[in-house]
Amino acid sequence: MKKILLLSIICSFLFAKPIAAQDFIVTITNKVATNSKLTFDVNIQTSPGSGSIAIDNADFYFSYNTTYLHNQVRIASGMGGTVGTFGTNLAINIQGFGDHTLPSRIVTETPRLVCSVQFDVSPSQTGGALDNLACNGNGGVFKLDNADNSIPATYSCSVSSNIVLPLTLLDFSAKPQKDNIVLNWQTANEINFSGFELQRGTDAQNFSAAAEVKGKGAGDYVYNDFQVQAGQLYYYRLKMLDRDGSFSFSSIKSATIVGQTIAKLFPNPTKNNTRLNIYAPSASEAEIKIFNTQGQVLQTIKTSVAAGQNDVPIDLSNLVSGMYYVVMNVNNQQFSLKVNKE
Repeated sequence: MKKILLLSIICSFLFAKPIAAQDFIVTITNKVATNSKLTFDVNIQTSPGSGSIAIDNADFYFSYNTTYLHNQVRIASGMGGTVGTFGTNLAINIQGFGDHTLPSRIVTETPRLVCSVQFDVSPSQTGGALDNLACNGNGGVFKLDNADNSIPATYSCSVSSNIVLPLTLLDFSAKPQKDNIVLNWQTANEINFSGFELQRGTDAQNFSAAAEVKGKGAGDYVYNDFQVQAGQLYYYRLKMLDRDGSFSFSSIKSATIVGQTIAKLFPNPTKNNTRLNIYAPSASEAEIKIFNTQGQVLQTIKTSVAAGQNDVPIDLSNLVSGMYYVVMNVNNQQFSLKVNKE
């Protein structure tokens, strides 16, 4: 991922009747991007040696990439900062409603969270520079502790490096096979890119690493996942890792192996009764017929089988000793098994 140098923009607040200048530091940190969301924190602190200051009202404005970022919302309140827009700017407001003595309005030399912000990312943005956040303008009234007088203030605004999605993901798919799931994906623009962590889960919320795949510059990738079971729906996503440790996620794909029905008889040979053990990948209706060696149907059993293991009892007590055929139709498959009646 191509990094953009840390932005540091100095803005000034000028107020009438200055009393004592105070300095603040505003930072944007913890930026995390996926192909659908961007989140980050807005923090404030006093500059070293400035001590504590109570804020009655303050506004901070940030320009951003309006092409790719939309629908800003506050996802954590911190100091109660509100989120909105002012023209084409992202606007963050701290409002004390006249009571700037509240502990929630006190700013110290230790960074405090003003609020956390989330943007929707345009679906067309799959690689390249994303946010372009920068300090843009200033305003607000600062009050010192219990004093009612406005104080002149300056603040420096630092924005953590602009997020550049690590690559362009052209395609990602998950396709079931007989006994495994094949993951295919295609990329372009792998700049300063490290590799992929293929993640698997049995729901669309919780994932764990299934494999690590090194980046090769661009092109087609394939991974065969054999750590799967028939009948289970699996979810997959790609964690795309940059060399500096930053990352983004792909969209989620899912697949399930239908599998094959397996049937066997036990005991065999038998004196009277036997059991048909059926493994079914999914629930289904089953029809079981008993034939003699001349092809005559002697018995028909209709039953329902659940996904997984099933046992169906078969009564042969009324049949004479000899060879018989047990023919079963289930899940669009047919099985024919021999059973010896003693």
